[in-house]
Amino acid sequence: MMLCRLKRCELILNLIQIIYRYIQITNLNSFIFYSHSIPMNFRKMSKTATTSTLNPDAPSFVPQLQSHKNTYNVTVIGTVFDGRHKVGDFDWMIKSGNYDDSLFIFNDDVKRNKWKTGGKGNSIIRKYNKYANPRNPRSVGIVTGHKKGFALLTDEVRSRIDKNLKEVVKTIQSMQYRKVYYSAKTPNGLLGTGIFKVGKDVLEYITHQIHELEKIDFRC
Repeated sequence: MMLCRLKRCELILNLIQIIYRYIQITNLNSFIFYSHSIPMNFRKMSKTATTSTLNPDAPSFVPQLQSHKNTYNVTVIGTVFDGRHKVGDFDWMIKSGNYDDSLFIFNDDVKRNKWKTGGKGNSIIRKYNKYANPRNPRSVGIVTGHKKGFALLTDEVRSRIDKNLKEVVKTIQSMQYRKVYYSAKTPNGLLGTGIFKVGKDVLEYITHQIHELEKIDFRC
């Protein structure tokens, strides 16, 4: 009986060693692909992780990924609108030609999220989204309301927001953008709104998720 138990333990130890060697050889490449996948429900996670898992319930034990030479990180910049023809006026910034390495996020509504025409406020740059400019999208809208602003961060609201965040990541990767701009109440602060009255938890969620983009390793 004791001999059988020893043999079982020996077999288990050998199996563990084989798995450990396999992980070393593959360098966790499967996790690298996962770090760029969706859904976009990413929240705060352990600071030891070098890449966001894009999952709101991600455990703190997500493996730390090895850095790769052919990756880069974006810089997120929250600007305050303080008049036309200056930084913070996204339409002017795009037209200026001085921000060709940048993607611009604007506040959108559910009904018009796939429209090609500009709207009021910073949604004037909707005319630069992928539906209007499939070869060179310069903007992505994140919905903040439907007929009226989202009051609470419900599962449905989160799902709609995450779908837009997925599009943000996809656009950054495909166009190789290095910077991401969004409208803020204070520099790099909470998402600014002008048309809709949006719940604080919704604004905090969107703002946090936008800043989480800096944690993603985008492939060159």
